[in-house]
Amino acid sequence: MGLDGVPAEEANDRRSGFVTAYGHRRYGGSAPSATQGTGLVDARALPIGEILALDRRLFPAPRAGLLANWIGAPGHCGMAVLADGRLAGFGVARPCAEGRKIGPLYAEDRGTAERLVGGLCADAGGPVFLDAPDINPAAVALAEGFGWRVSFTAARMCRGTPPPVDHARLYGVTTLELG
Repeated sequence: MGLDGVPAEEANDRRSGFVTAYGHRRYGGSAPSATQGTGLVDARALPIGEILALDRRLFPAPRAGLLANWIGAPGHCGMAVLADGRLAGFGVARPCAEGRKIGPLYAEDRGTAERLVGGLCADAGGPVFLDAPDINPAAVALAEGFGWRVSFTAARMCRGTPPPVDHARLYGVTTLELG
């Protein structure tokens, strides 16, 4: 069992048997140049099975219904990067109270993540936010490389052994509110 706990509640979560696996940093700032988002495809054009296979390596539970709806929800923009015909990265941007929030953001390397962020932010119309796991130094470097600042932190906490996740490809969680 897992949760994303805010700092003020971490002691209570520990008393309930949860242990911190890693932290999240919510970064925010100006959208990067749209020219960084080249060579992208609309995620809705891909077979959902490819996206779900990537998601299962980066999220510890199946969530086919959530992702299928998340990609196609009104105001959401899903993009992907293909390399040699295979899925090398995937991300979704959605409207939030101010600007857009990116999540999930999955990429095989920082360059792929930068391309996705550039494309996802092309029409941001305001600030952009990303909940990056601090267990992936490349995700932190990505956000800080855009000049974004931390506005919020949370801890991914688990009861029992944390499930295996490919943290090196996890640049942004889907949403701290849903996991």
